[in-house]
Amino acid sequence: GVKVARTFVLRRDQLSEPEVQRMLRTHYDDGIEVKVAYRDELPAGGEAGWAKDCSFNFAVFDDRLAVDVSAPAPYFSVRTSQRGEVARYHQMLALVEHASHAVTLRENEIIQA
Repeated sequence: GVKVARTFVLRRDQLSEPEVQRMLRTHYDDGIEVKVAYRDELPAGGEAGWAKDCSFNFAVFDDRLAVDVSAPAPYFSVRTSQRGEVARYHQMLALVEHASHAVTLRENEIIQA
């Protein structure tokens, strides 16, 4: 009964890569709402409230918890429930969602809808 939505931030050329296709297809087949956002459509670091050091690998849970896995240290993450920090991640999530595109399955390939 839990709604899960995932937006994957990619370079445009990555959408057709086999590993990316497998990952997107797994989520899609599991009933997760899958979207893609392209890096070139997102604000540059430090612009429009976007964190200068954002890893693009973060999650916001129930608007109360944020987890960010930083790119330089993929086995460590920042986890916070402090309102100000969660609000910052929620703002970044809103920017990603605004630039995101729905996907669909066509001829056994995930494509932008």
